[in-house]
Amino acid sequence: MFQTTGVRGISRSFIRNYIDYNIYLFRVNLKETITTAIDLVIFISSMGALFSDWGMILKNISRNWFLIIVFLGSFVKFLYEVYNIIEEIKDYMDLRYGEIFPERIECRDVNISDYDKKWGYESIECRINHNVSNYVLNSPRIDEYIRNNNLVFKEAKNKEKLIKNFIKAEKDNLLPFLKWQYRNSRFYGKGFFNEKKFCLSKDIIPSGNNTVHCHKGTYYDTFLTNVICGRQLKSNQDNSVIANAEEYFPVNTGKHGEPVLKDITSSVMNNEIGISTLAFTSDHYLVIWTQNRAAQSSNGLLVPTGSGSCDWNDRVADSFNETIINAMKRELWEESGSTNLCKSHTDVGETIILGFFRWIIKGGKPEFVGLTRMHCDLLSLYANKNEVYGGKEYLLTSIDDLENIIDDIMNTGNVSVPLYMNLLCLRRYYAGNREELEKFIFGS
Repeated sequence: MFQTTGVRGISRSFIRNYIDYNIYLFRVNLKETITTAIDLVIFISSMGALFSDWGMILKNISRNWFLIIVFLGSFVKFLYEVYNIIEEIKDYMDLRYGEIFPERIECRDVNISDYDKKWGYESIECRINHNVSNYVLNSPRIDEYIRNNNLVFKEAKNKEKLIKNFIKAEKDNLLPFLKWQYRNSRFYGKGFFNEKKFCLSKDIIPSGNNTVHCHKGTYYDTFLTNVICGRQLKSNQDNSVIANAEEYFPVNTGKHGEPVLKDITSSVMNNEIGISTLAFTSDHYLVIWTQNRAAQSSNGLLVPTGSGSCDWNDRVADSFNETIINAMKRELWEESGSTNLCKSHTDVGETIILGFFRWIIKGGKPEFVGLTRMHCDLLSLYANKNEVYGGKEYLLTSIDDLENIIDDIMNTGNVSVPLYMNLLCLRRYYAGNREELEKFIFGS
């Protein structure tokens, strides 16, 4: 019933991690890499010129002194570059003794800006279990606006450039986090791929042209902004700080000294768009998965039937809504059976967007939640064990069962933030659109 990860799959994952990581380092350190390459070319050229006619040069050393100086200078410069590389590798190896510590900012104390209050945002506590909570911002008004309008996206290349310039400028402080995560992923067999992501550049607000500004980013860009902002990388040997990203947490200081979350437009976060969807099968079962512990986010927690992030390749023309829906279908298809369900993710079922929220602990990262009516029955679902396992199913005999099912899941414990918000938005949609929801799920 479940897919397994073979040795060949692990090998491919290891190779892809290695390639993605090193290509990203090359791009971030492009200037230094080009300089080293030029130094190497000069060294080899001077060595070739010097030794091509060594005897003649020694006889006329007074005339060829400049060749010897160039050779010695390039040799010293080349040794210096090699020394820097060795030191960097040594620092990289020392990261095995490090650990990333959570931010000291209490997310429950992060206030909502006047700008966000204007659009109806409120802070919501998502109870993961009896001891742990996460906090998000959500606006029923914005949810309704997204559902009821055909939004189009416009590419904001300036935001993409801003993020890349920020990472390059702060690379000495940011790259140790990336190196640590790469080592950690290799050790635990996690996928740490630098996929191209569809990112939100500006806040979604009701407007006459229904335009949403987005940009192309990568997962590593998100990791070095949304994921590690507000955190510290400390040595386990002496508790010294290896790298510190506390100051990057996107907050302003309020009138009374309180932290106020920045809006998406002004924050220097990559803000790749997270997506998730709750899926009802054709025989009316709602299926919930448990996230694989090797996953980068929500590991070991209950998650929606399909969850992940929006890839740049998920774009559907210039339609923002259809792009988000396409990403939801793809994640659902990949995690719940892929070709066992249907040939393509586009055929997995009908999907609607339920709502939108910003995840505070991840620097206000944007997330969308949805609902899918699948074309296949319960027995067709297979958990992709690379990502999820341990499905729980809930039979919906009538629309009246929905609230009890939502309560049962929320009270289970170990509920991820995407699942919590998916259920909350579903409950809200049920309260205001009961007949429409019943028709959608049961197809009557």
